[in-house]
Amino acid sequence: MSSKPSRKKYAPKSSVDSEIVSRLDTLLSEEGLQNVSPLIEFIQKGYLSQVIQAWSYFLTVNEHSSFTDATIKLTKLTNICNQHLELTPFGIDLIKELLTNHSKVLFRALNSMRPSMTNPVLRLMTSIVSFKNGSLVDEFVANFDFTLGSLPKILTPTKTELAEGVKNENLSMRYNFVRFYLSLLQNASAYARKDLMINNKKIASAWLKHLATSDSAPLLMTTLEIWDEKILEEPSYKKSTKCKIFNEWFFLKTVALYNSVTENDNLKERLHGFMLKLSTDPKAGIVFHDDKAWFASTGAPLTVNSKPFKIHNKLLYTMLTCLKPWEHELQLQLVTRVLEAVPELVAPYVNYLFAINGSHDPKLSSFWIGQTLTLTNIIKLPVPDNVAFVASSTAPATTIVIDNILPPSLSKTALLKCLQTETLLVRQLSCQLLVLALQKLRAVVAVYSEQGWTDARHELLDTFHGIIPDAGTVSAALYEAMTKTDAKLLVLTLAMVNSLYSELFPGSFSVSAANSKLFTDIINRTDFQGIDLVLLDNILSLQQNDNKWWNGTNGNSLFTILLKLGSNEKHRAMALKVSRLLASLTDDTVVFSKHTLVSQMEPLLHSLRVAEADAKVWRLIDETISRSVKAPYKYLDRSKELQMLSPFVICLFEQFKFVDRKTDCKAVCQWIRAFAKYLIVTGEPEEAIRGLLSGYPELSDGIVETQADLIDASFFEWAVSSPESQLTAARLPVSEFDAVGALFRVRELVQGPALSKFQKSVIVDLLLKVGNFTYTNATFGARFVKPLFWAPLFVSDVEPSANLLFVAGLVTETLEQLKDTLDDGLFTEFAEHTVKLLNSDLEAVQNVVVKSLWSLNSTQLQTARTTPAAPAVFSALLSETLRRRILLSHEEFQTLVSAPALDSASGLVLKRFVSLSLVSFSAEKMTPLLRAILDLGDNTVRYPILRALVTSKQSVCDELVQGFAASMDDSLVVFIAASMNRSVEATAEVRAFLVRAAGCAAALMDGVAGALTHQQLLNLVINTHEFLAEDVKTPFLVSVLTSAKYTPEIPELVSLSLSSIDQELLKMWLHTSMLYVTKKLAESETLSETFLTYLTAMKALIPKLHLWRLVPKAILNAQLDVAFSKQWISHTQLLEYANLVILSGSKNIVEFEKLLQIFANNEANPLRSLPKEDNGQVRFFAAAVIYNLFHFDTKKNANFNLQEQVLGFYLGSTRADDLLLKRVLVQIEATTARNWINQYMVNWEFTEETSSEYDMEIIGEAPLFAKNKQNEVLITLNKKFISNSIKNFVIADLEMPETVANNASATWTNFVAFYTALGFVNVDNRYRATVYDAEMLLMLVVNNSEMFRETKSEEEDMVFDVRKVIEARVVEFVVLCLASSSVTVQKIAKVYLHGLLKALSTESSINDAFKDKNIFRVFFSNVLYTLQKQQTEESRVIAPITWKFVSRLVPILSNPGHFLYEKAYRFVLANNVIRAGDIPLFNSISNSTSMGGNNDHEQGTHYYREICWLLESLIDAVKCQRDLDTIKLRGVIEWGLNILNSAYLTHYMKTSILKLLERLQDLDQGSDLLVSRFGLLSYVEQQLVITEGKSEAANATTQKGTRLSREKISLEQQELNLKQVGLRLGVGIAENKRLHDWTHNDAKGFVKRVCR
Repeated sequence: MSSKPSRKKYAPKSSVDSEIVSRLDTLLSEEGLQNVSPLIEFIQKGYLSQVIQAWSYFLTVNEHSSFTDATIKLTKLTNICNQHLELTPFGIDLIKELLTNHSKVLFRALNSMRPSMTNPVLRLMTSIVSFKNGSLVDEFVANFDFTLGSLPKILTPTKTELAEGVKNENLSMRYNFVRFYLSLLQNASAYARKDLMINNKKIASAWLKHLATSDSAPLLMTTLEIWDEKILEEPSYKKSTKCKIFNEWFFLKTVALYNSVTENDNLKERLHGFMLKLSTDPKAGIVFHDDKAWFASTGAPLTVNSKPFKIHNKLLYTMLTCLKPWEHELQLQLVTRVLEAVPELVAPYVNYLFAINGSHDPKLSSFWIGQTLTLTNIIKLPVPDNVAFVASSTAPATTIVIDNILPPSLSKTALLKCLQTETLLVRQLSCQLLVLALQKLRAVVAVYSEQGWTDARHELLDTFHGIIPDAGTVSAALYEAMTKTDAKLLVLTLAMVNSLYSELFPGSFSVSAANSKLFTDIINRTDFQGIDLVLLDNILSLQQNDNKWWNGTNGNSLFTILLKLGSNEKHRAMALKVSRLLASLTDDTVVFSKHTLVSQMEPLLHSLRVAEADAKVWRLIDETISRSVKAPYKYLDRSKELQMLSPFVICLFEQFKFVDRKTDCKAVCQWIRAFAKYLIVTGEPEEAIRGLLSGYPELSDGIVETQADLIDASFFEWAVSSPESQLTAARLPVSEFDAVGALFRVRELVQGPALSKFQKSVIVDLLLKVGNFTYTNATFGARFVKPLFWAPLFVSDVEPSANLLFVAGLVTETLEQLKDTLDDGLFTEFAEHTVKLLNSDLEAVQNVVVKSLWSLNSTQLQTARTTPAAPAVFSALLSETLRRRILLSHEEFQTLVSAPALDSASGLVLKRFVSLSLVSFSAEKMTPLLRAILDLGDNTVRYPILRALVTSKQSVCDELVQGFAASMDDSLVVFIAASMNRSVEATAEVRAFLVRAAGCAAALMDGVAGALTHQQLLNLVINTHEFLAEDVKTPFLVSVLTSAKYTPEIPELVSLSLSSIDQELLKMWLHTSMLYVTKKLAESETLSETFLTYLTAMKALIPKLHLWRLVPKAILNAQLDVAFSKQWISHTQLLEYANLVILSGSKNIVEFEKLLQIFANNEANPLRSLPKEDNGQVRFFAAAVIYNLFHFDTKKNANFNLQEQVLGFYLGSTRADDLLLKRVLVQIEATTARNWINQYMVNWEFTEETSSEYDMEIIGEAPLFAKNKQNEVLITLNKKFISNSIKNFVIADLEMPETVANNASATWTNFVAFYTALGFVNVDNRYRATVYDAEMLLMLVVNNSEMFRETKSEEEDMVFDVRKVIEARVVEFVVLCLASSSVTVQKIAKVYLHGLLKALSTESSINDAFKDKNIFRVFFSNVLYTLQKQQTEESRVIAPITWKFVSRLVPILSNPGHFLYEKAYRFVLANNVIRAGDIPLFNSISNSTSMGGNNDHEQGTHYYREICWLLESLIDAVKCQRDLDTIKLRGVIEWGLNILNSAYLTHYMKTSILKLLERLQDLDQGSDLLVSRFGLLSYVEQQLVITEGKSEAANATTQKGTRLSREKISLEQQELNLKQVGLRLGVGIAENKRLHDWTHNDAKGFVKRVCR
């Protein structure tokens, strides 16, 4: 056989010089990089292009090794260009060449899936995106295809890597891709980064899938840092954006890291910190605040364990379900922190735990221990603040609250098993859970009590009691633990459970006899340890008063045993608890006095602690308590003879005589003497006690002296017994007994000789300590305000000593400080005592009373004002009334004016009442009041009151002039004329009065009298200027204008006297005034009210002058320069003044370019802050400054710098300031012929509506235009604002204010009128209530790359993404724009509709998936056909209400589940044209009927929902007269009044109908139509009678003291709404002559009948 010759494989000839790569390698070596000039020369000769061609060629011919080598060289070259500044341009050109012309080479290398090729290319890509801190990232993103199928495969580890792990990261494709992707995210702009993370789901999925198994610790650390810094901390990202990035898949895979990073502490800490920030940080994280917490919420529905929930943080709930807190400590911390930050998740999460883990049955396993710890942390979560402080009459759902307190896993059966298990550890941990749950229940019950949720509290307790073991089981468990085990901790826990049971469920709890025995066993122990004390503390709380605690059987009584325990220094920690228990035991008896400063258990225990008690003492106490309890009335009768001394003390002394004297009884005597001393300190009668002591020789030595060691150990002993020199030590009371000791020492000092300076300082220090203790102890504070405490230290109706006066002032100050923390009712006794002292003639007592008037309530204060008192007290009473802003009646004011105690100080206070409008004057009774004031002899008293009256009330001037002028002397005439308000109407009588005052003024100015101040003299001349002779007025003007005084009256005087002022003098004064203003603006730290008033006065003067001719332009320009460069531009007065100065000038003299730049760049510019309720005017004035300066020369001012500044100020709304700024922007574009949107790198953000006000505050309110760190313009469109714009659509064409040439006053008047008119359009000035300007919004949307997208269609380059435009509610807005009065807006809207129709008609992948495209194509066609017919045919103009209803069809048609979908669908298909006078869907809704149980949709299954929709639409739609005509034509009013009579209408629907009537009343001729055509007057009266009848019936059925029923509240609200409609009708009738005649002048009668 012959063999065929072998054929050589074809190899194309290469046109590429392979050696060029080697030459580049030589240049890139370390030796070659010492001088980069050869490399620059290499690139400049074009060799780099050859390298790139060779690189591309190698891949084409599959020379893989050469391709890899060339890729490494290109990567190295890119890095070197990045490091050397002179190589940077070449690096940019290299990267752009690779991305633009050779991107497919990158794709092919990545698709090869060969690590030897793919890894170098990934490193090259990393170098590209890192070049110059990501300066070329945008070019990379634009040219790289992230949809390559190989990218997710690269991120998937190989089988070897999955089995054996990654041995060398540099050889791992996943590692290199993750490094590249992290570098890309780090260097990309915020907008590009968001797009990369959200839209590349396959990459994200593959990346996260193997995050926990394949990535090394350093790589994970870098990943977490970039996620934190570049996503969480990115200020431009909203929570919705972060939720899309960190989605459920993210949490599912990221949580697995907790188990894979256990050996790296730094990584564990970094991971945990990141997860905490992500899930709990309200600003940087994804947590949405829910201010409802345990209350019913409107969040996303969720069903767990067959229970429905609504939550706002479903994503966080998903994260919680991915965690296993019982296995990992950090996961447990994360769960706890998340649940604490988001309380709404607790209930669904504990139900989830129950669903997956079941009941918490006892089992000693690691899972059970971990689950116990998890449940412990959940139960220990605090009660949310918004539950504790919510203002609601309704409590949260009991099931939610129960789940928060006791998780479902701790069922009753599980807890019973836990209490009965043999494993003590399990029993202990279970009891601990029960203790925590009961403690939390106690906290919740306290909240319920504070909120007044009494019924809900009982329901909560009953429900909780039913799901926990009964009290008998718990009590038995305690007994068993104490008798059969040595586990003291378990016994303690069970004792706490029993104690909490007895506290929370007292009716169902009782202590068994066994427990009493156990209690006695513990009491009789002598070797107490720490746990024994704690155990006893809890056992004591279980004791009831059903045992005979005063009797002892074989030993001491329980009372004495407790005294032994409490007085034992070893058990000092138990003293307070023992004292309280003893007090509760004796509380129901009369053995101890209730009128002492503290419980008598305190001195009893303290005396036993001080004296060394022996058996005789305990025996004596046993006998005393037994006899005094058994026969209390015997000793009670004797106590009346002994100043009401306690029966116990009387019995004690009686039994003392039976004490065995044969043996030593020194201890008994010492104890009784000590006890007697402490009884005196605490308030027992000293005389009676000393009398009893004197009856026994053994006790005749008196009370015992305190030893030095006791003084050092006890604050009480230190306060009572220390020498005065030691009472300044820094010691503080820690108990009520200590505070009482300090008060006793103060009493002793007060009762002694005159206090020295040192003693006074001691008293101040002691009272300060007592006051601080009282301030922090509300219980003691409530007793401290009782007379028992303060009466010995306060003044009475007898002459007080100097000591007592000093202390009384301190006491009233101390009590006043407590007023803020205690109930006002607690101070009643102190206030009554103060009232008794008001009439005291003692000056010293009066001074104390003045300081105590704060304690009087309003009634006491009113009575005291009309009671004769000393002048000082009277003035103080008026001052206290003024401080509380109490309104005085006319009669009371006249009484006060005529009071004998009225002096100059009181007169000034009464003047303040008038100035603050705190007097309800009666015009009919003004004459007697004025007579009383004029009859006051002292001018210092009557002048201030008269000045306030004359200044504030026109009627007073008339009354004074007409009735009292003849009897006034000249000085009074001058004073009243100087006090008159300049706005007083100059009647003939007033003019005559001023003529007389002018004559007197001449004498005053000649120095005859000098009773007036400079300001009053100015007022006098202003008021009498037209009556003053020129020879009198001119010298005065000269003296005023040449003086260095700048008061607001001077500009006003100049304004009135311009014709009388010499021009040179005027120039000089204006010159100095402008310099004064400039100096104040430049040097002041704050602008005073006087100065701002001066500016206001100058503002009124400027329009009357040729300011720029009279004042050098340099001075005025300098003044504006200073004003615009300071923070003062936030003052309204200054901006208004500046606007008038600017408008008074011309472009030849005003330095407008410089001033405009200074003003725009000032950081204090009001336009830099977002609109609030109180800054609307200042923002408008600031915008007016920019507008006026700009219009001096639009060509010179139009530049990109100003455009950028104004863009930052512009918010796109219909507010007056935004409309001015919009005009500036339009003119800048027209002048520069460049669109700003093409001038800047623009990113878009479309924010959804926030769920709450809190979220708005946390997320922040983003302006329309803002620059980010990358110097990009971020345009933020807010869906809430679009909704506002639809609801409050502005129909009128908003025209700019007209500028009047050479008339600053008229121009500024137009500006103010423009602002006022728009104030009615934008009622709410807050930023969150923004209504977009229609033209602005339409032009922005068409430039939005998400809504107006690029298409690959041959017919169109750009088309609307109709689905997104509909979801953004833009289509609704566009249709509504057809109702605008602006022709421009209508034309733009029409173009939009054509574009939307074309987008649905063009074959494009963008809208192919839009399911509702057919119906919307018909809808848009109908609207456009209607517009075409309007143009071609003479038809009636369609009213705005029609277009409003057409726009409301859009969201219905896009939602097939909507209850009106079928009707809207049929309407669109049945009406190819929209008829004028029609209201879409009105007929189909109003003509349907509601048939009780009928399920037929055609008969109105959704009838009432449809009615609500229709009423809401009508209320929003009614805007103008044309709407009223349409409503009248369609019979809307008849329909509304008819259904208002329906008994089945809800309160909301009735309110809506009345609200619609109110909207109609606001329209021109609206009231006329309602009254004359529809008889609304009689209808309102009839409905009021019916409603009042129903309300009375409901009131009769409502029991006294119970809450108002919902029906009654509804009826009262409806009655109020009807009266409101009636009152508005009354106002309309009064203003309309036709209606006045129509009603036969019965408007007043109608209003009286409605408001009776």
